[in-house]
Amino acid sequence: MSAQAVTSPPVVATPEPAARPGAGRRFLRDRRAVVGCSFLLVLALACFGGGRLAQDPNRQDLARQPEGPSWSHWFGTDELSRDVLARVLDGGRVSLQVGLGTALVATLVGSAAGIAAGYYRRRLDEAMMRLVDLMLILPLLPLAMVLSTAGTVGPFDGQQVGGLIAVLSLWMWAPVARVVRAAALEVGRAPFVEAARAVGASDVRILVRHMLPNVAGPIAVSGALAVAAAILLESALSFLGFGAQPPDATWGSMLSRSLATLEVYPWMTLFPGLAILLTVLSVNLMGDGLRDAFDPKSSHRR
Repeated sequence: MSAQAVTSPPVVATPEPAARPGAGRRFLRDRRAVVGCSFLLVLALACFGGGRLAQDPNRQDLARQPEGPSWSHWFGTDELSRDVLARVLDGGRVSLQVGLGTALVATLVGSAAGIAAGYYRRRLDEAMMRLVDLMLILPLLPLAMVLSTAGTVGPFDGQQVGGLIAVLSLWMWAPVARVVRAAALEVGRAPFVEAARAVGASDVRILVRHMLPNVAGPIAVSGALAVAAAILLESALSFLGFGAQPPDATWGSMLSRSLATLEVYPWMTLFPGLAILLTVLSVNLMGDGLRDAFDPKSSHRR
């Protein structure tokens, strides 16, 4: 009797599941976010590194008429024959300083307040949220105008940008605190936080090692959106005449002074307006990318 050969089925190697990409990789895969981040980087380099290389933004030639965009003046010249490109880049320094500075201060203060309120809850949470509600109902633009008229903020030059950052940050930390507090409340109920409390971990250790990393996503998104809001508010103040005064340039003040000649010299209004539009759009695209990077499920909810 011959032994029947027993053949075992071929073993098919199953590939291991791919590792879940981190937040950084997910952000880089978002083309819109990368485009927005790249534009902001190029703009910052141009404003801070090359804003005064090609033309002096305050150089005047009263004997010449305003000129449209050309090879010698890419964005044209204004009513005083000053180079519009140089003034857009020079004004961008103020807008980016105010936007980044306000976002940094507001994010730090708001994140600390939100995490503390979400972790300790009870009386601290109630008191903190009532303060946030009070700050949110304050009309920021009229308040900033009053402070500017009183001399607290401006008219400001390069040394007084910090005053505008302080005033805007007094209001803008409140939205950040509300968002971070909501995330901290959810993380505070997580099993790993309860386990850390059970083994006797200190509050500082829990806040730094467990709470802060798990609310980093909302903090990053809130900070990015605060940049856009601060740039718009600074432009609005400058447009209304409460920002930089002549001959200094900001995007808002350039728009304000060019409205009278909009029909005759449209490029004087077009390019500062585009600078504001593209900058705020890029910041919002970057904020959407950060949100999807830290919370992949959010991209499926849109």
